[in-house]
Amino acid sequence: MYSLPQPTHHPCNQVGKGSLIGNPVGFLDDSGMTVGKLYVRGWAIDPDTTSAITVHTYIDGNLMGATTANTYRPDVGTAYPGYGDNHGYYAEYTVGVGTHQVCTYAINTGAGDGNPQLPSCKSVQVVDPNPDYNGDGFSDLAILHQVTDGGADLHMLFGSTSPLSNSGTWLCSLAGSAGWSWSNMKAVTGDFNGNGYQDLAILAKRTDGGADVHVLYGGPGSSPLGNTTTITRSLPGPGWDWTKMKVTAGDTTATTSATSSCFTKLLTAERMSTSSSAARPRSAIPLPGYAVCRLRRAGTGRR
Repeated sequence: MYSLPQPTHHPCNQVGKGSLIGNPVGFLDDSGMTVGKLYVRGWAIDPDTTSAITVHTYIDGNLMGATTANTYRPDVGTAYPGYGDNHGYYAEYTVGVGTHQVCTYAINTGAGDGNPQLPSCKSVQVVDPNPDYNGDGFSDLAILHQVTDGGADLHMLFGSTSPLSNSGTWLCSLAGSAGWSWSNMKAVTGDFNGNGYQDLAILAKRTDGGADVHVLYGGPGSSPLGNTTTITRSLPGPGWDWTKMKVTAGDTTATTSATSSCFTKLLTAERMSTSSSAARPRSAIPLPGYAVCRLRRAGTGRR
């Protein structure tokens, strides 16, 4: 009798590779969020059949559904000759905001004494995609309002059962005297530190033509986005050009760790110049919690 696979996701590293007896084996490779749904992805194989088997997904101890492990996984076929390549599984489920424990179980076929849990369960944090800056379950409206010194004041209208009706709206000042310029800001919302509260990232033009990335962090209570130290990283000119940047936010990378948080990443796309590229960054260097990349226009041949 061979032991069950050890907790490493590649089938070539499993105990008893190439020869199976009894219960199914497999792995939950990854679980995370995609387009508003929680997904599971992995592989499973039963020694008593070359056919695809069923995998059950449990979230927070509740059966969410069954899927057939029949997607193309040539690595599994290589590790277990004679069983074929179609033993991967993938499924998506609708879940609520919060941290969820995700486990998958391979359903035994033929000989064997159980339906083993596939290593390893994942902890997935689901955040509200709407801008809920204070975490009360209602979407809020942040407003950057130009002021006379050229900077901006940040105001907040809070969602509630009487939405956007709060009388006191001012949160903080981004003063022109401190270098802020209302006409040189680009803002985007996301949960950049993975704590479940939406944050406000502001791309502010630098004097050298580049940009500084500032983040105002969401939090509980009536005064979110109140941190005084805001700058997160600098994208200095002339390599970075604020006038040629567009900004968006999203979870641009996946994690395969057993305990994973959902972080929003800030993504900038800088327009490629047709002139000399000597001063431009060849590629962006991300800081922890952020991903920055370069895009090129198809057919230009520029990399």
